[in-house]
Amino acid sequence: MAQTKRLAKIRGGHADPMFYVYLPAAIRALPEDREYGEMEPTRLLSHANCNYLLVRRQLIEEQWMTRENSVYQFTETGRRAWRMEKELEEAARTLCGCCAENTACSA
Repeated sequence: MAQTKRLAKIRGGHADPMFYVYLPAAIRALPEDREYGEMEPTRLLSHANCNYLLVRRQLIEEQWMTRENSVYQFTETGRRAWRMEKELEEAARTLCGCCAENTACSA
């Protein structure tokens, strides 16, 4: 909440971010549902979005992840979203034979 007030002050009363990150795409970059050290999310999220700091901040602000003592981990909401994204990814591979074989997708 303090961050929203700070942004509103900086932006002259408008606290909404200028653009939003599609969080499900961001969490696909995280390979496992586990604790991550300080630099791991930064490195992994940088593959999903060049503004990885914004992505990391939004994951925390939207309560998909927590950060305590330089350790990041999924909240229950984030864990559910992560599992759903992994299931969708697996279903897509199953439907597309070329993806299942790790060859170039022709679909």
